[in-house]
Amino acid sequence: MKIRVFLFIAFRAALLAAEPQPDAGGITLEPSSGELVAGTEISISFPRPMVPAAAIDRADQPCPFLAEPKLDGKFLWKSETEGLFVVNEVVAGATHRLHLAPNLADASGRPFLAPNWNAEFSTPRFNLSTDFEQSAHLSSKPRLSVSSNYEVVLTEVAEHAFFQDRETRQRYPTEIIFEGDEKTPSVATDFTVTPREALPVGRAFDLVIDGLRDAKSRQLLPFTQVLPAGKTVPLKVEWAGAFNHALEEPQIVIKFNDDIAPSAATAAHIQVEPALKDQKLLASGDQIDVRGQFDLAQKYRVTISPALVGERGFALPEQSRWGATFARKESVLVFPSAQFFVRANQELRFDFFQVNTPALNWKLARIPLEKLAAVSSRVREFERDAKDPITGEAIKDPRTGFNKPWPTELLVDAFALPLTGSGNFEANMEDKMVRREIRVRPPTSDADFSGAYLLEASASLPDGRIVGNRSIICVSDFLLTQKRTPTSIFLRVAKMADGQPAANVPVRAVTRTNIELGRAVTDANGLAQFPRSALLPKGEGQVHLFIAETKHGRALQFADVSEFPSGSDFVPKKI
Repeated sequence: MKIRVFLFIAFRAALLAAEPQPDAGGITLEPSSGELVAGTEISISFPRPMVPAAAIDRADQPCPFLAEPKLDGKFLWKSETEGLFVVNEVVAGATHRLHLAPNLADASGRPFLAPNWNAEFSTPRFNLSTDFEQSAHLSSKPRLSVSSNYEVVLTEVAEHAFFQDRETRQRYPTEIIFEGDEKTPSVATDFTVTPREALPVGRAFDLVIDGLRDAKSRQLLPFTQVLPAGKTVPLKVEWAGAFNHALEEPQIVIKFNDDIAPSAATAAHIQVEPALKDQKLLASGDQIDVRGQFDLAQKYRVTISPALVGERGFALPEQSRWGATFARKESVLVFPSAQFFVRANQELRFDFFQVNTPALNWKLARIPLEKLAAVSSRVREFERDAKDPITGEAIKDPRTGFNKPWPTELLVDAFALPLTGSGNFEANMEDKMVRREIRVRPPTSDADFSGAYLLEASASLPDGRIVGNRSIICVSDFLLTQKRTPTSIFLRVAKMADGQPAANVPVRAVTRTNIELGRAVTDANGLAQFPRSALLPKGEGQVHLFIAETKHGRALQFADVSEFPSGSDFVPKKI
């Protein structure tokens, strides 16, 4: 029984001696295990001084530990008890066992003994990877970027890499493209693989790399690397249609499943019948636009030749023919902007376009400050499309082919805004744009014609739908501009006539719900200063509008108007 106990203790002691013990003998190793790569830092600390102060940060000092197999790196003492080993290069798939150097002594010359101290590290196995995602529309000569965790010989990559047809297993040789700025090296970790010849259409391919070794240790790839490339598909015409938008010239648009080079958009590839005078073919991305002097009453035939080749390198499998018929322009009123700033002491001049609408009416109404937020949030409703409540997609009007407009109402009436002016324009149903001009003379006192106004125009279509548009008109003789710093927001009030600053002007900053966030008075330079944190708190409730109460009436400026940034509006967090 005693013999058995002795044998068990001896066996257990042998196991403990074989296991890595990086903390034995009072030594601290950080990290104590794991994977090593080039640049890894290993810190070792001893319980007593090992070198004199003169050896600290001095090169060519012997390392207190050895590695089997040898580990390429540099060692420096960082203090009398601590040293740092930096790995220069590693060998793929190696296991390095560390032990103390023989005859290791401390700073006083006394031997340092720690017979049980040892550590073990490994290095990553040789491996390849790619960021390329499998493509449903692979080009005839795809370029796949590949990364290796160790340097490889580029000529060897070309020997061991090939594109393979998933079904027939036919192989297609490759060539290597190095995309660095310097001259193509013999070895690299990042490179691009492409087939030597164009891949056939209508096939699925993988990039296969088999039998490749890394350049230094000559370790073999542990398994065949298969990187899905994708499928080659022929050029296809998705659709062709005639468009007659209000603000654009009539055109026929041809949509493809691939980008088309501008040089490929020629009359030899695209034929329009009847012949089109002053025809122009303009390729942009995956579209070709056909422009010229169209007869909008004519039905056109468009023929696309199988000789047309997309940028992926594939042609149409056969001739493609389409019909194109122009519809009337959509009924619309086109305003220049949803916000408009004009001077108070001059005539209000507002021009817009009327397209295919019956007689229309326009109204100019003052917006009381308490209603401004609600009105401004709805001012663009005429520009929105009706959405399907389930899919969220725009709803098509089957009568016109255009998107259905968002259901809205006339805001002057809905909000009971006090009228300042109104007028009418005759119908325009001739399928062309007609320019309309609104002129409103200011009252005798310009103080009576300042602040925010809503200009709204509308017409009722025969089917009962309302077509219209609207703009918020900000009337003032003063300019309000803002500048933001990490701590403050400055608002400058200046006269519109000469740009001179306006002093002693009270300025308020309010939210969309008309909650006041701050109040200030302009100084001699026309500047009103606000704490940034008060006007731009986290979350909701940020500043929406600045209101300046001048002697000549109220001047307004929205907080999110056009910006002219200098640097960034980002504010770093305090540490």
